[in-house]
Amino acid sequence: MKFGVRDYLLKPTDRDQLMEVLVRCRKEKEEARQRMLSEQRKMLGDLRTTVEESYLYEGLQCREFHAVYQKYRERLKFRGEILHACICNYVEERFLAEAHKDIRRILNKYGIEMEFPAVYVKNTVVLVLNIPSVTLCKQLAGNLESLRYRGQLVSFTVEFVQDAEEALWNMIFGRISRFNRILLLDEAGESSVISNDLTSPWKLERLREEILYLEPKRIQEILEGMFSQFSTDTEAAKNFTMGLYLKLNSDDSEEAMEIACDFFRSLRACRKVGEVREMCFRMAVGSMRPEEKRSVVDMIKSYVNSHISDENLSLKWLAENYLFMNVQYLSQLFIKKEGERFSDYLNRMRMEKARRLILTYRSDNIKDIASQVGFESNPRYFGQVFKRYYGILPSELIVQPHNREVTGK
Repeated sequence: MKFGVRDYLLKPTDRDQLMEVLVRCRKEKEEARQRMLSEQRKMLGDLRTTVEESYLYEGLQCREFHAVYQKYRERLKFRGEILHACICNYVEERFLAEAHKDIRRILNKYGIEMEFPAVYVKNTVVLVLNIPSVTLCKQLAGNLESLRYRGQLVSFTVEFVQDAEEALWNMIFGRISRFNRILLLDEAGESSVISNDLTSPWKLERLREEILYLEPKRIQEILEGMFSQFSTDTEAAKNFTMGLYLKLNSDDSEEAMEIACDFFRSLRACRKVGEVREMCFRMAVGSMRPEEKRSVVDMIKSYVNSHISDENLSLKWLAENYLFMNVQYLSQLFIKKEGERFSDYLNRMRMEKARRLILTYRSDNIKDIASQVGFESNPRYFGQVFKRYYGILPSELIVQPHNREVTGK
C-alpha cells in the first residue's frame, strides 16, 4: 500500500485521519484493479474478435469446412449443441447500426445471448442463438419484424433454422459464401469487413454442385444476389461467368469447344452487368444435363421440408401452384418413386418433426408444436395423428425420460 508524504507524517494518535487514508488507499487500489480488469477484458475481446474474423475468413476460403470447425471449436467455445440461426431479411445497411442495437435490446429482454457476433450480408443479418423454446422463437420473430425506421422501404422478415451446431454453421457459410463483402459486427455495432473471393475455383465448384439441384427460379434468385455485388463492374461479372461456365461444362469434344467459343465471344460483347447476368442464367440452366436435374419428387420433398408448417400444403396445391402438373399423374409418380402416398409422406414428415421439437424443448405448449408442423387450427387432431403414429400422445412424450426411445409405426 502506497502513502504520500503527508500520510507518513500522520501521528499514530490521529485515528480519524489514519482511517481516512486507509479508506482512500483501498479505494484507489480497487479502482486500479478495475482498470486492469477492464483492460484485460478489452484485450480478450479484441483477441476474440480477431479469432472470429479468422474463423469466418478460413471458413470461406477452405473447401473442407469440417476441418475449420474442429480447429476453432475450442477457441470459440463451440459446444456442439442444437442451435438456431435467426435470419433477418431486408435490413438495409443504412439502418444496420440502429437495427443491431435494437436486436441486442430485444435479445436481452428475453435473456438470450448471441453465440457469435452478428454477420451481415446484402440486406441480411444472421444471428446464431440458443433459444430454449418454439414459443420464444415466435415471440422473437414478432418483435424483430416490428422494428421500423424512418425511410425504411420494406418491413423486416425473420426466419429460424434449427440444427446441430456444425451443420448449422455449414448452412450459414453456404449462404454467406455467395457474397463478396461480409460484415462482422461487434457488441457496439462496429463492423469489420471480410472480403470473399467469389471466383475462387472451389467456390465455383460449390456453386455448381448447388445449382444442379435447384429449379430455374431458385437459380435465378441466387445469381441475381451474386451479380448485384458486381454493381457496374462488367469485367468482374464476365470473369465470374466464364469460371462458372468452365465448371458446368467439362465436355472437351470438338462440338462442345465450338459452343464454348461462341459463348465466350457473346460474353465479351456484353457491355452491361445485366446482359452478363442474363447470359449466365441461361447458361446455368441450359448446361444442366437431364440426368443431373432434380426429379419432380425431389422438388416436392424439398418444398415439403421448407413449408411443413403450412396447413394448406397438399399435392393438389403443389400440382396447381408450384409444379403446374396434373395432380393424378403427380400422385402416381410419387407413389412409384417413394412407395407411399403423398398424404402419408406428409404426415410422417410432420410427426417426425413434431417428435424432434418435443424432445428438444420438453416443456413447450403442444399448440405451439402443432402450429410448427401444420396443425395450428386443430391441435386436437394433431394429438390424434401423433398417437396413431407413435402410440402415445405428445403430452405423454414430454414427460418421458430423455433416454427412452420412441419410434413410429
